[in-house]
Amino acid sequence: MKKTDEIKRTYFQYCDESNLPVYLLLNLQEFTADLKKFFGDLGFKALSNKEAETAEINIIKNPRARVLKISEATPYVAKQIDGHKLGPGAESVVPGEGYFAYRYCGRALIVYSFRAKEWSMGCFADFAGDHNDISYKIIINRYLSWALLASSVAGFWGVPVAEGLVVMTTEEARGEATFVNLQEQKILSIEGQQKIQARFNIMRLNASIRGKNIRMSQEELLSFLSINTSYFGHHGLSVPLRQIIQMIAKTAIGLIHPEESYRPRADLSL
Repeated sequence: MKKTDEIKRTYFQYCDESNLPVYLLLNLQEFTADLKKFFGDLGFKALSNKEAETAEINIIKNPRARVLKISEATPYVAKQIDGHKLGPGAESVVPGEGYFAYRYCGRALIVYSFRAKEWSMGCFADFAGDHNDISYKIIINRYLSWALLASSVAGFWGVPVAEGLVVMTTEEARGEATFVNLQEQKILSIEGQQKIQARFNIMRLNASIRGKNIRMSQEELLSFLSINTSYFGHHGLSVPLRQIIQMIAKTAIGLIHPEESYRPRADLSL
């Protein structure tokens, strides 16, 4: 029985060209939505059986490896997912004994620990069925933001551009996150990975300025990035993430860019 279950489950690796050991693991037959396409749109590649065997070895050996096991919620977990909202937003993180429980109300529950390699997510069979609902992208990008931290990678709401990165609010980015790997000089997004250029610009759009960029101070850029990171924690930003953001703020050029000059993708909602 165990062997049969393993055959049904599919591994997905995030941005496999970057060799980052961050995976999803689930039985696609449990879900009604085309999750393979949804995860592919977010930058995950479905692994073949041979690739999955290599991944399992890597997960055991690599301390930076993280696996999110996704399954259809049991009635008990479903009750927790649909429970009363905690605070004004749809998201909450509650600490337990050695772990955290993240809930997106009505959508999913993730139990994770930064000391563990394997995390679990319970959700409903129609997860990501409504592609216009950005909540599903937010949930997976929260997972990536926690999981990639072990590899010194920080995530921000926004999109990559030739000059670097346009950072936005969650709503403006439609739940899309872009990840900065300063150690490897790479930007990771739904478009794959791109090299960070010598002049690495991080832009903040502004509708009130015309025709020119206004340079941010390092302190302004640090504050802007800290507010718009895709990381979400019970006690705010973690110390390792603060250190990464500080290094990015020292390295990058922060620009306030005229919104009228920005040309977004035709559809950020995928």
